[in-house]
Amino acid sequence: MTLNAVTGLPGPTPVAQVFLQYVERVNEAGKGVVQINYMGGPEVMPPARQAASLERGLIDILSTPASFYAGSVREVDALLAVNKPMSEVREAGGIELIGDIWEEQINARVLGWFDSSVRFNLYLSRMPEVTDEGLDLSGFQLFTTNTYRDFQEALGATPVAIEVGEIMTALDSGVIEGYGWPDYGLVALGFGRHTAVRIDPKFYAGNVPALINADTWESLPQDARDILTEEAIRWEADAVAFIQEFKDTEEQALIEGGMEILTLEGDAADSYLQTAYDLLWERIEGSGSPHVEALRDALFDPMR
Repeated sequence: MTLNAVTGLPGPTPVAQVFLQYVERVNEAGKGVVQINYMGGPEVMPPARQAASLERGLIDILSTPASFYAGSVREVDALLAVNKPMSEVREAGGIELIGDIWEEQINARVLGWFDSSVRFNLYLSRMPEVTDEGLDLSGFQLFTTNTYRDFQEALGATPVAIEVGEIMTALDSGVIEGYGWPDYGLVALGFGRHTAVRIDPKFYAGNVPALINADTWESLPQDARDILTEEAIRWEADAVAFIQEFKDTEEQALIEGGMEILTLEGDAADSYLQTAYDLLWERIEGSGSPHVEALRDALFDPMR
């Protein structure tokens, strides 16, 4: 049996490469039982149509940032809150819980969640001001998505909503002076030459679970399901080191290119993170989902 897969970002990008490592593992372990055919990324299907195509069974597997289908699943922001290792999330029933919720809304189950060790940063083209109250981004116009908008506004910035493909042009022209982004993958997109400052500490977590159409999943024989699941669990553990290599390589390249790291400390750091997570949980709780507390218990440890 061959399953057709699509990614929300282009295949050469690190985000897609993490998923494609899983594809390689399944295709090796699943010879004669199950194979994954990688069709491509946005060049074969626009990201805005991918979740609907998965729901209808036009594709079998999708790996894309959950923010790309935020209008279809009201609990997507909960993925950003995860701070437990994926082994603990699975043990707590988190993967099954997310699968149940996603199936209700887009007819999809979760195969694996390989990028939960990813974190986010704000990146700027000039040095910001840090006051006694903390980081002040007044006067900055920043590329935004739903992931960052309220956080950027709380820091004084003006969020600018544009397509990812327009970020470089907007940076070149000065329309924006920074962006929020995961802590890897920006060098491949060329953002480095406009990145003068990275703000630490990091916040939130990777939100790119690999999904499978629920009807496809139900139709699979048990040995195929077992291979897909077993390889997902192995890769969830191994992907942490794979992603860290990308992070280390990119950080070195950015620093060599002139990027400085502005590390907030003490009260400024505490305020920065408190603001980020308070706003995130406000969004999650404001979604109207009946699963908020179950998701909090499965994904988030307040002591970490």
